[in-house]
Amino acid sequence: MRMRASRRLLFLLSTLFIWCVCGGNTDVWTIQGNKLLKNGVHVNVQGVSLSCTEFDSPIDVNADGTYVCPMITQSRTSSPLLDALSQKWKAEIIRIPVNSQWYMWDLDTGYPAGPPGCEFASTWAGKPSAYGNYSSEGYRAWIDDHVTAVTKLGMVAMIDLHWSDMDGTACCDNGRDSCYQGCQQMMADHKSVKFWEYVATKYANRSDVWFELYNEPAYGLGTGNTSIPILVQGGTSQAQYKNGCPASPLNTFTFVGMQDLYNAVRYSANADNIVVVGGADWSFSWNGVLAGPRPPDPSMTWCWDNPCQRGCGIKQGWDYMIQESPRKEGYPAPVPWSKNRWGKNIIYNTHPYQAKGRQTPTPNEACSDWIDGAINGTGTWLCQESAGWEASFAFLTPYVPVIATELGPWEGFPCDGSYIGCQLEWFNQQMISFTPWAYWGNPAAQCDIYPTLVNPDWSPNGYGQAVQKIFNEKSVA
Repeated sequence: MRMRASRRLLFLLSTLFIWCVCGGNTDVWTIQGNKLLKNGVHVNVQGVSLSCTEFDSPIDVNADGTYVCPMITQSRTSSPLLDALSQKWKAEIIRIPVNSQWYMWDLDTGYPAGPPGCEFASTWAGKPSAYGNYSSEGYRAWIDDHVTAVTKLGMVAMIDLHWSDMDGTACCDNGRDSCYQGCQQMMADHKSVKFWEYVATKYANRSDVWFELYNEPAYGLGTGNTSIPILVQGGTSQAQYKNGCPASPLNTFTFVGMQDLYNAVRYSANADNIVVVGGADWSFSWNGVLAGPRPPDPSMTWCWDNPCQRGCGIKQGWDYMIQESPRKEGYPAPVPWSKNRWGKNIIYNTHPYQAKGRQTPTPNEACSDWIDGAINGTGTWLCQESAGWEASFAFLTPYVPVIATELGPWEGFPCDGSYIGCQLEWFNQQMISFTPWAYWGNPAAQCDIYPTLVNPDWSPNGYGQAVQKIFNEKSVA
């Protein structure tokens, strides 16, 4: 229903007391129940994820002299590449990945900046740049320039904690000694809490700056409900997946859950910005986070109280959704079996790459031939990748907004756009937001190896053309 002009004015006036409308972006973004609202109107947001800010610098150049990460010019303003996202692509949100070790290198976190022998960005540290001799302070300013440029163009800047260092035991010096392992870890750590206390304080209550609390938690790797409590609440576990140059030597680690990261934003920083939280299995699945009581199939009573396998009964409802912080800013859970109070202004995140759901359509295969399998799943276990989009994340849409902050073709899949166009059309129908991976034009980023939306000259490839078409069609609808 269209909001009358007087009601929209009252809505906007009421939000001015809560939100800082800054950076040239006059839109007011809020969440009510399962609806993401832009100036009071229910929408799903479209944009892209950048790639390179988590591992590169403002001074790195390719062999031909062009900058590897050129979204910000040497005069520290928006480049034509960011302008194109706003004007030609019609993007509304830009995801900015951050290397938290570099960002916090010279700040007091109570933990080591890195392991012995680790350096801050050793390839570029101390070299002349637009930010003085390059340092952690310069890296923070460079990230801030991205936020400023994006919001001045009228788009939302989503800060993504992309890489962390297991409390300073891994070195995130990507490129050190020809090591390009990145610094993506299994889950967040205690330094991640300090990161959000700092960042959320800096950008507190800005409607145009969102926080993605942690990129791709790998915990669970498809094991369903057993991973969700650890994902949300944290806990000690084997470090089955870790990275760095070198990686952490620890094989067991006490990880921090999404709840603590949310509390860092809401309670410690007193910030009400929209936050984005990712599910288990590389952010793909939320299966097992919310399920009502149900009787079991008599033939499957052995799996009683398991929300994952089809036919299993649940004695009591499951509610592992992010709860309100000690500030008590939340609202009662909208399900009758739960007494919890959910946190506010939260969007639940998924990364439904083409390999997820066991869907591998060929370039000539019609959308109608495979889309039902992608939605409903093709296997018998609800907690595996074969569960499909509905059981993994879309089941949440009656309760909370959902976004896919990464998606696209994966290694070995065609980049012609046939898959992504079909997927995004369904997402639009479900009001699921999306920021496909990734907007980075570089000779090292070939789409069939590293899913990128553009060619090395930054012109859209087949995948990017399909995304741009969806964006433009939606913007004029």
